[in-house]
Amino acid sequence: MVVYVLAAIFGRFTESVCGMILLACIFSLVFWVKYASSKRIINSYKLLLPSAKVIENGKNIRLSVFDVEVGDLIEFSQGDIIPADARLVESSNLVVAERYYDPDTGKIAYRREEKSSEKIIDFDGGYDTYANIVYAASMVVSGKGRAIVIMTGED
Repeated sequence: MVVYVLAAIFGRFTESVCGMILLACIFSLVFWVKYASSKRIINSYKLLLPSAKVIENGKNIRLSVFDVEVGDLIEFSQGDIIPADARLVESSNLVVAERYYDPDTGKIAYRREEKSSEKIIDFDGGYDTYANIVYAASMVVSGKGRAIVIMTGED
């Protein structure tokens, strides 16, 4: 860059202008390559974000788990992560692995629970023992189901 400025000072305007144009092209190309690669990286991260299958107006759509709201009808099957606390309205051989806080050990633990939309509520335990409720961040081990969202992470 300094060379081209000096060339202009000493009267070599043609070389100076050509050099400046060449530098501008090189800088533009480098910027474009970095911009394109960062855009690809950002788009690949979007694929990693968890999503949920939501039934809206009779159509299955995929939403970010952050866009799921109370009252949405969600659908899930084996391998899916439950996006929010929800009450089952339909289920078929549904087994989920639930995460819960174990006060005895002070750690997060897992348990496998069979869930059913048929069984209303098990009053023997607390909120965490309801057979017709699936909880956020639980993984569907087998079966499938549909549920109405009753609570999200923002509630």
